[in-house]
Amino acid sequence: MDNGFNEKPVEYAAYYRQQIYKAPKPKRQGGDGLAIASMVLGIISLCLFCSCVNIITAIISIALAGTYLASYIAEHKKMAVSGIVMSVISIILFFVSWTSYLVSPVSKDLMKNIDPKSRQEIFEKLEEYQNSDGTMEDFERIFEGSGAESEEE
Repeated sequence: MDNGFNEKPVEYAAYYRQQIYKAPKPKRQGGDGLAIASMVLGIISLCLFCSCVNIITAIISIALAGTYLASYIAEHKKMAVSGIVMSVISIILFFVSWTSYLVSPVSKDLMKNIDPKSRQEIFEKLEEYQNSDGTMEDFERIFEGSGAESEEE
C-alpha cells in the first residue's frame, strides 16, 4: 500500500498516538500552618511536661499533624512528624514524672508526717469557707491565726 509518501499508515498512527496524560495532584497554597502549629504545640507540650497543660497541647498537636499529613501533598512532613514525636514524648514524661513522684519515698514520708488532727481542722475550715460568700474577709476570718497557732503547739 502506497500513500504517496512511501510509508505505511500504521507508522503514522504509532507516531502520532496520544500519550496518556495524568494531571498532577493540586498543591495547597499556604498549607504549612497545620504543620507549624503542630510543631509549636509539640514544643510547648514538651516544655510543660510537669503540668497537665501538656496533655491538652499534645492532643491538639497530634490532631493537627494528622490532619496535615492526610492532606493532598505534605511538603513539610518533617515538621508535622516532629510535632507528633515531641507530643508523645511529653505525654510519656508526664506519666513517668508523676508516677515516680507518687511512688517515691519522699512523698510517702510527707504524707506520714501530716498530723491527722491538723488535717481535719484544715478540711473543716475549707468547708466553712466554701459555704460562705467566698470573699477575702471570710477567708481572713476563717483562717485567722491558723499559722501562728500551729507554730505555738
